[in-house]
Formats: sequence, C-alpha cells, structure tokens
Amino acid sequence: MNFILALVGMFVGFGVSLVLTVPLMSLSVRLSGKNYNIVSFFFAALDTLLTRSLGFFGAAVVFSIRDAQLPGSFVLFVGLCLLVNDIARIKKLSGLPDVLNEEGYCLGGLLALVVARYQLVGISVF
Repeated sequence: MNFILALVGMFVGFGVSLVLTVPLMSLSVRLSGKNYNIVSFFFAALDTLLTRSLGFFGAAVVFSIRDAQLPGSFVLFVGLCLLVNDIARIKKLSGLPDVLNEEGYCLGGLLALVVARYQLVGISVF
C-alpha cells in the first residue's frame, strides 16, 4: 500500500515541480536554437533533475506520513523504470537534432536518482 501511495506522491511532486520549471523551460526555448544545442541539453538536464527530485521528495513525504522511511528499493525501481524510458526515447530519436535534449533528460534523471538515493532514502521528512 505504501508503494502505491508513494507513486501518487511522486505524481503530486511532479505537478508541483511543473509550476517551478515552466519559467525555466520557457527560457530554454528562447535561448535554444541551432547554434545553442548545449543550452538545450543543460536546461533539459536541470529541468529533469528538479522535476524528478521533487517527485521523489513527494514519495518521501507520503512514506513519512505513514510513519515509514523511503526505501531504497522504491527509488531504485522507479528510477530504473524512468531510465529505461529515457534510453528508449534516445534510441528512437537517434540521428535527429532533438536527441541532445533527450540525452539531457537522461542525465537529469540519473542525477535525480543519485540525489534521491543519497539524500532521501532512509530519512523521515517530518
């Protein structure tokens, strides 16, 4: 039951993070172009890092409400599922200019997995 509630908590965290990252992504769209692919990569990584980290924080809050700690197995399972999805998108867009954005999303997802593993696993938020 905690696992299902934590997934719901992750989606709530994703929703909160969208409010925070929409201005960031609009800035990325304005700055990016054919000559600024690295800017798109950087903003994609930063956006994904913030979004997924807040998602994992939402899951940690759900576990804390239920007097439990965020287990490493949950972080590993969800993180690997998201990583497999990122890699599939990179393979799908291979050879296209947008692949650099997808690689940025993948890097941000990996960084969020590391942040969740070392900062949120085993702690009680409240």
